[in-house]
Amino acid sequence: MNIGEPQRFIPLEGCFNFRDLGGYQAQDNRTVKYRTLFRADNPQFLTEADAAYVASDLGVAVVIDLRNPEDALESERWPQPSSPIRYANVP
Repeated sequence: MNIGEPQRFIPLEGCFNFRDLGGYQAQDNRTVKYRTLFRADNPQFLTEADAAYVASDLGVAVVIDLRNPEDALESERWPQPSSPIRYANVP
């Protein structure tokens, strides 16, 4: 990591593999901007403090669930329908 680049791994209490995908080179030789695209293992385990940080500090507005619909239905969905963060299952 270069000095001045944001940390790729984002430590959260309830999600153990939340990472910023910024800094990677895209297919067209441009670079993915930091703090615009994230990936996570199990966001349904985020604590309330984690969820607030992800929404307000990181600016996450949409969660895109890449699992097939059957797998997505087997676990608790995050964000909850009442959350201002939108959810889309796009297998």
